[in-house]
Amino acid sequence: TPVGWMLRGNEWICQKFSSLPGAVWILGKPKIQQMILYYLILIVILWLLWKGKGRKWLTGLCIGLIFLTAGEKPQFEIAALDVGQGDGIFIGTKEGEYFFLDGGSSDVNQVGKYRILPFLKSRGISSITGWIVSHADMDHVSGLKELLEGGYEIKYLIVAENSREDEAQKELSKLAEKAGCEIVSAAPGMQFGTSSAVFTVLHPDNLQERGGTWDRNENSLVISLKYQNFTALFTGDIGTEQEERLLREQKVGSVDFYKAAHHGSNGSNSQEFLKALSPRLTVISCGKRNSYGHPGKEAVERMRRIESAVYCTMNRGQISVKADNGNIQVQSVLPEEN
Repeated sequence: TPVGWMLRGNEWICQKFSSLPGAVWILGKPKIQQMILYYLILIVILWLLWKGKGRKWLTGLCIGLIFLTAGEKPQFEIAALDVGQGDGIFIGTKEGEYFFLDGGSSDVNQVGKYRILPFLKSRGISSITGWIVSHADMDHVSGLKELLEGGYEIKYLIVAENSREDEAQKELSKLAEKAGCEIVSAAPGMQFGTSSAVFTVLHPDNLQERGGTWDRNENSLVISLKYQNFTALFTGDIGTEQEERLLREQKVGSVDFYKAAHHGSNGSNSQEFLKALSPRLTVISCGKRNSYGHPGKEAVERMRRIESAVYCTMNRGQISVKADNGNIQVQSVLPEEN
């Protein structure tokens, strides 16, 4: 009908205009005080316009509205998002550069649209500098794919050097290239990040196969992070064999933050590995009532045996860690269950 054509035409015009540069601003989640002040200023502006006076004040008031939208000063932060059965870790730096590690789920539908993107928008983050992909299993990249398809700006994708042999990785790389995202191949020893937060690639350094096929879990990117005197380790889905290799090659030592391998699986997180890391804080990312039995009861017991504080997104929701000058603050959306 003509009315339907008009509505669809208006929708098409709005979509075209929203795709123009600068048409959409991601300003972040405002504080309640900012919201109140914003509407008070807006009411004053409308009153002045209605009265037809006070034009000299309008410019100042409009500038005030713009300043109210300014975000908070960037700070170092690690946030393990609640993506259900999967992984999604945000890392922010003091320089205002933002990184993300994995981003997918096997039980949350459209996790990119409904979990990852809302988080980024709430922080006023309009682009990610580097998106690190430990491996291309769907519970690690499904949300990332949604963001790439939706046009969210990701400057470069960091993948394991040999992962191009993997069909799932090839598919992800094609999607990234189509989105204008540069692909960086990471080999052990490679460093990236900012002047204050430095990432170092530790694993894998060669193609590992099992039964003649590429094993994604075993070839997960293992990344360390150093900020001031704070250290962190992210291990993807590696198992005990890869943990033993990292120990044997003396690539790991004590850390403050440890992202539990393979969602806290019993087949990872060996006692020897955990003892060598001695993390002050261990974070496990998994979904409630998942079919894999994550986190493994034995693995959690091993974590507690080394007196590490254990947080799990399954029970605590999003877990945020902030560190500065030796002080570590941990916040979770949900309180600890008794």
